[in-house]
Amino acid sequence: LTLRYIRINSVIHIVIQHIEFIIFIFTYTVKKNSRKATSSNVSILRLHLRNWDPHRIGRASDIYP
Repeated sequence: LTLRYIRINSVIHIVIQHIEFIIFIFTYTVKKNSRKATSSNVSILRLHLRNWDPHRIGRASDIYP
C-alpha cells in the first residue's frame, strides 16, 4: 500500500513539475498550428527532459531564457 502510494505520489510530483512546460508547449503548438511546430516541440520537450533536474521545479524559461 505504501509503495503504491509513493509511486503515485512521485508521478503526481513529476506531472506538477512539468505542467508549466506542457502548457507552454501546448499553447505554442496551438499558436503555430502546424506540423513543423509539433515536431520542433517534440525536440524541445526532449531537450527539456534531458536538462531536467528532479530536485528543482522545471520551467519553460529554462529553454527560452
